[in-house]
Amino acid sequence: MSTRSKCQSFLEYLAWVARLWGILTAIGMWGVGVEICYDRHILGAFIVLAAIVVTVLETTFIVDVFFTVYMSNYHKQDESSRYNPPGCVVCWHRVLAFDYWRKGVLYTAFGAICFAQPYVVWEALINGVMLLILAVIHFIRTMETRYINRRTSELDKPTYDRFPDIEDVDIDIDGEMHIDFPSIPSVDESETLAEQDAILDV
Repeated sequence: MSTRSKCQSFLEYLAWVARLWGILTAIGMWGVGVEICYDRHILGAFIVLAAIVVTVLETTFIVDVFFTVYMSNYHKQDESSRYNPPGCVVCWHRVLAFDYWRKGVLYTAFGAICFAQPYVVWEALINGVMLLILAVIHFIRTMETRYINRRTSELDKPTYDRFPDIEDVDIDIDGEMHIDFPSIPSVDESETLAEQDAILDV
């Protein structure tokens, strides 16, 4: 297995780790947020709103499967939609673009707010730790993706050879090797001598 394929497999594995941990984080935030809201604390409302955002962002890969099937059927019915996509398609592509380091920054901010009142609402610390772990996973995905793209671009660059190509290499039965180099145009000796005499006469 080449280095590129190993990196691709690791990146795919890391993506599934991020998806599973993201779903677990969203479930934990819903539970803690509802419990804190029941105690009538303002931090509970924030955790519930953050849980909605995390749920939407971490379940996009599930929704995207159904969305892709729907759009394929929609394109079959209306071919012009490929060049003029509807507004929902544009909005969905923007949601999908909010990935990698963007999620990491957002989850870091959410996690920091969960640590605002640790002595009053200790349950929020669980969500804060889970969010920070999720943010680190997305940051690692970003660095790994950029590394793979950089390595791929370096490997795809064409290489140039400074030396001329050898056309044929023949090996005789006796073991002698004969190399056929590119042919050099022949020069007529009589014409060359005549030109030299003309130059001397001048």
